[in-house]
Amino acid sequence: MGVEALPLPSEEFDPTRSLEEGGALSCLGMLPREWAEIVLLRVVGGLDSAEVAAVTGRKAGTVRVIQKRALERLAKLLSVGRERAVTR
Repeated sequence: MGVEALPLPSEEFDPTRSLEEGGALSCLGMLPREWAEIVLLRVVGGLDSAEVAAVTGRKAGTVRVIQKRALERLAKLLSVGRERAVTR
């Protein structure tokens, strides 16, 4: 699937609303504060790793590593939440 085949997000797309609906926003509170800050700046704020590095005083590579770890942890937290919802 090429980039040209990907659907464009609607103009009404609200990343914060999507995070809330998926439970990810509440899971952000379970992350270390520094990790949550980086995810919010990158995903919701739309900043690139160099911009986040400047804001947080970290190196861009460190920002990317923290973001990767944070997103992996969020994925695990969300999958556990979904499993619990299904088994209830």
